[in-house]
Amino acid sequence: MTPFKRAAIDLEIAGDPEIREACGSHFRGASTDVDGLKRAQEWRRAVDAEFGALIAFMGVNLVSLLHFSFGPENAGKRNFFLDAFVPGFGFVFCFGLLFSLQNWTKWAGILWLVVGILYAAYKTKGFTLRPKLFDFSET
Repeated sequence: MTPFKRAAIDLEIAGDPEIREACGSHFRGASTDVDGLKRAQEWRRAVDAEFGALIAFMGVNLVSLLHFSFGPENAGKRNFFLDAFVPGFGFVFCFGLLFSLQNWTKWAGILWLVVGILYAAYKTKGFTLRPKLFDFSET
């Protein structure tokens, strides 16, 4: 790691109270605590992964809500609490957690999501072809 990159990371960590608290280090200007720097970098990677996990959980809850609450095959056997309330609450809860993330995490996640959608559009020729499915028959 170059000294310039190290100094930039130290300044970023020293200026962010959430990262300082997560690292358990006391910063006085530029940090010389290598362990604190490593913990801060690991913490930041974990927070970045939360965006993807929350989007995935929101998707699962939304699909569950739509399938079990509004699907025609479940017309006579719906249970409001299990089929609508629980997945609806899960979706709203994850949505609230998503908005509580730091701004850089939200922007990085949105950018990554857009890149993924553009890649999927490219691979499926504008979503006109079905994506290739994995074959797990050998496992």
